[in-house]
Amino acid sequence: MFVFRRADLPLYLTGLAAVCAPVSIAACQVIMGLAILAMLVTRARWRVPPIWLPLAVFFVLTLVSLAASGHPRQGLPQIKKFYVYSLLFLVVSNVRTILQVRWIALGWALAASLSAAWGLNQFYNRVEDAKESHQDFLHRLRRRSHHRFHESLDDFQRSHDDGAAGDRGAGFFLYRSAF
Repeated sequence: MFVFRRADLPLYLTGLAAVCAPVSIAACQVIMGLAILAMLVTRARWRVPPIWLPLAVFFVLTLVSLAASGHPRQGLPQIKKFYVYSLLFLVVSNVRTILQVRWIALGWALAASLSAAWGLNQFYNRVEDAKESHQDFLHRLRRRSHHRFHESLDDFQRSHDDGAAGDRGAGFFLYRSAF
């Protein structure tokens, strides 16, 4: 029989945030905030992850890089992303048993399956829309991908022309060209 205890709320919110991560970034981050709030309200004990030292070095070097950059404003979004690492602290603090890990893994599998089904449904609908409008779907898809590639290339070249190559380097180009 399931009995809800107030002390378990951070665990449930942490698990839900972890499961939402591959499906909805916004939902994951909102639920992470709720999990942090639940930990503060229930006065749960925060635990430090075993990889705290490399993580701290990464944070410090990122801040040094931002300070040394000629464009600190462009680097601020990277600092905002530090919030995402709070999920690591939440998981280490709240998930304690193999059974809890198993439930989160099952949640990931379910969320990934539903997300894949949604994506296949979208693909099917687009193919059907193309058929109804007597267009070649694959030609339209290739043309759109080609356009996005050149748009990414233009962004990359523009970042070099502005002298901000360090802020938006090859990683940005490769990321954008993949989508």
